[in-house]
Amino acid sequence: MRSSDGTVSFPGFTPGAEVGGWDTWIFGKPVGAISQAHLGNHLMGEMVTGDPNRQAGHFDFDHDARPAIEKFAPILNATDPDLSRFAAHGGKLILFHGWSDPAIPPTNTIRYYESIKAKMGGVRRAKFVRLFMVPGMQHCFGGPEPSSFGGIAATRQPADPDTDLSAAVERWVEKGVPSEASKRRFTGGDTRAPV
Repeated sequence: MRSSDGTVSFPGFTPGAEVGGWDTWIFGKPVGAISQAHLGNHLMGEMVTGDPNRQAGHFDFDHDARPAIEKFAPILNATDPDLSRFAAHGGKLILFHGWSDPAIPPTNTIRYYESIKAKMGGVRRAKFVRLFMVPGMQHCFGGPEPSSFGGIAATRQPADPDTDLSAAVERWVEKGVPSEASKRRFTGGDTRAPV
């Protein structure tokens, strides 16, 4: 999504994200049958404008974005890069995103990770945040590459912190061992976090 001056406000999808069972989310005939468009039409028509006939395709970024953001950002957005209170309490955060996610562009997670660095500094961020980008993984799981790291698709018990994100966070909080050494086993490849 771009404003009229060309500024990117939200990134697009990565090539390949449209395959693997999510085709009706991005593609569809007729256009209104696309699941993503259906969701967008209801959001625009019923929530943002109050006009059930309003279609997402008529969204004018320069005119419509600010009222929508002012109305919904406080309750829907999780984009505040100032995690200083979280860090001060000893919080540890592992972000992960599949490169083939057809629902949420993976580059937006990288943008958020970088915004934490811009706000708090890279050295401070490294003390409590890790980012793992997973090749081939779709929306939270699934896809042709490694995609089960605990959570909704629990691995074995007892949980192994080298293959289970919940156990990795627990080990980091309780023993001070971050998940950097586990990177290859989490992702199946060397996908270092952006610096």
